[in-house]
Amino acid sequence: MGRREQRLQRERQEKRQKGARSNKWVTALAILLAIIGIVLIFSNQIRNMMLTHQITQQKPVTVSEIAENKKVEANFDYADIHPISFETVLQASLANAKVPSIGEIAVPSVGIKLTIAKGVSDLNMLVGAGTLRADQEMGKGNYPLASHYTTAGDGKMLFTPLLNIQNGAKVYLTDLENVYEYEVYWHETVAPERVELVDDTPDEDIVTLITCADLEGLQRYVVRGRLKNKTSVKDAPQEAKDAFNLESRTF
Repeated sequence: MGRREQRLQRERQEKRQKGARSNKWVTALAILLAIIGIVLIFSNQIRNMMLTHQITQQKPVTVSEIAENKKVEANFDYADIHPISFETVLQASLANAKVPSIGEIAVPSVGIKLTIAKGVSDLNMLVGAGTLRADQEMGKGNYPLASHYTTAGDGKMLFTPLLNIQNGAKVYLTDLENVYEYEVYWHETVAPERVELVDDTPDEDIVTLITCADLEGLQRYVVRGRLKNKTSVKDAPQEAKDAFNLESRTF
């Protein structure tokens, strides 16, 4: 074989190799675009699955953990909270941060049972209900809590079920030392500007529960209940014991 033929053969071989490499890049790009397309199409479903997993994986808090979490510095500015999105849920999942739980809330009539976190952050609001004032205390004055409205879990997650609340419904709070029983007397859709609903009420012991009234967050849905009873965990109403699973827990 002459030099010319050898050179032509090498050139053809190099072209085939370049073509093979090019085909690999095209294939990889096609796979990447397909994955991105699937994520975009099913992003809401994936987001809801991750959110549901995060909420259900929250471990029961203990009395000693509550005492430590009360010392944690926290943010109480509701305006800093981002709407639930694929990005916020993914970031919270990857962060693997600990929620500063200081108690639990249960509203048996609408199936709510969540951790109460100190302050409001994207993570706190994604897995439970956050406190809105640094000085609030269970059973004294106004105890405001906020959590998200979401379509995850068929509308049964976080504070979404509050939109089905009725006057007379029981709201239970616990710090694992006492159980505070409130009775709902008012619930209404309000404008986001109604920030006075978070203010303390020194002459009235109430709980204020706040969530969005729609996915766009254009309105707020607020529920208020009056304190009816305060008991030790041991003497709590059976409904509260069942809601918090108190009889089978180690504190």
